[in-house]
Amino acid sequence: MIRHINLDEILNSFHSGEKKVIQQSCIEKNVELTLREKDAIELDVVGILDGGDKASIRGVIPCAWDYYRHYSEAFGAFRNENINVFEIGVSSGSSLKTWASYFKSATLVGIDIDPTCKRFECGPIKVRIGSQDDEEFLQAVANEYLPTIVIDDGSHQAQHIIKSFEILFSLILPGGIYAVEDLAFHFAAQGEEVVPVTHGWGTPVFSYFVRFMAAKAAHVTVLDGAPPELNKIYSEIDQITIAGGLIIVCKKKIAKWEKHIPIFEKQLRERAQFGSDHYSECALRYAEFLLTYNINLPRAIELLKDTLLTRPGYPNIAIYLIFALKASSQDVEAQQIAEENGLKVDDVHLPAVHYPVWMKFPH
Repeated sequence: MIRHINLDEILNSFHSGEKKVIQQSCIEKNVELTLREKDAIELDVVGILDGGDKASIRGVIPCAWDYYRHYSEAFGAFRNENINVFEIGVSSGSSLKTWASYFKSATLVGIDIDPTCKRFECGPIKVRIGSQDDEEFLQAVANEYLPTIVIDDGSHQAQHIIKSFEILFSLILPGGIYAVEDLAFHFAAQGEEVVPVTHGWGTPVFSYFVRFMAAKAAHVTVLDGAPPELNKIYSEIDQITIAGGLIIVCKKKIAKWEKHIPIFEKQLRERAQFGSDHYSECALRYAEFLLTYNINLPRAIELLKDTLLTRPGYPNIAIYLIFALKASSQDVEAQQIAEENGLKVDDVHLPAVHYPVWMKFPH
């Protein structure tokens, strides 16, 4: 049975300074949540209370897109970071308010063509008035607040969505995220099928993004026939996620390959017990990693010299060692190693990475 709560009693207890715990039998006790679950629920609850349409029930706008649980997954790592978050499309200001609650140290930048949206500026919330179709305007806002996250909930016109993405994706910081909402507006029923259509004009939004998705799925290295600007965007995309009505595009992080080194060293020590041949092969792979990413070349040379002593005549070790010595400007020793192993210094290169034809030239 649900206990009825006397509101006057609650207010009086607050005014009198009494500490009272109000228990409701309808509320489940001792529910254990992971941090990820707690973040997702908290974001959804705040979104519901703020009246936006991204939560799990309808808001002031009678829609319930249920985006927040996906956003908690995508944005969780940034929650306490000092970043800039763009939201294209301010409308009632409800989602900016939600983001200001969710992100603890971020600046929230709303972009809208409606000058009255300036009234929502408060604390970490900034509003800039202009069109998402205006490249000069978007560049200026990005120069003022370099974005890590961009959420497009703007005009929902295909030409605007694509143009904004092509302007801003290259400007967001490495490891940042670009989200496009309300893809449902960009499909239509044709007979028994649902197909991408143009909402606005130009290329259908889903058809535009599906090219990136298909290329990533095929692991291609370049979009065949695409202009350089589009291939630059493609080269910066790390992954693309689709949820209900939502697409989330993650930008590649700047790789910090040196973080691999302590793990390599630990693995190498542990694998020594499996015999010298196995150890030598692992040392060679580790040295190749160091050479490929041009980090800690002295360690690569040390590994290769030690391995060459235990496996003399093994061709790859000599090749890698000569390459490492050349990269370290130790040309005399490189020449000596080459002569001892019947090699020519000028012909020594790291083995090329093999790409199947379809990875270079997708259809």
